Amino acid sequence: MRRTDLQQLAMTYRKRFYPTSGGVQRHGPGFDVDLKGNQTYGLLDWDVNILYDITWRTSAEFSARLRRQYTYLFRSFDPSGTGGLPLEANTEYTNNLLIARYQSDARKKYPLS
Repeated sequence: MRRTDLQQLAMTYRKRFYPTSGGVQRHGPGFDVDLKGNQTYGLLDWDVNILYDITWRTSAEFSARLRRQYTYLFRSFDPSGTGGLPLEANTEYTNNLLIARYQSDARKKYPLS
């Protein structure tokens, strides 16, 4: 069931450094927060992220984030969407994740060479 009457507060801050020599074009840390709630239940979900991004002069990019996220289920929910065993109503979940992404130089025919 789709949630209605959601209110959201989101913010991202990034600090960039631009080295004058070496292979890195720019890099820097960041912080990201996302809060969701409504008038009926208050705070429903949140996530907080610590970020770090690197872009090389070759146009290759790397980004990583450490994330802590929370959700509270007011109704039972089947996260698989297959009719499997649902998560019970009135339960809360907090997860910690490490998310990383690398994109090589897309200008090359064989980018990893």
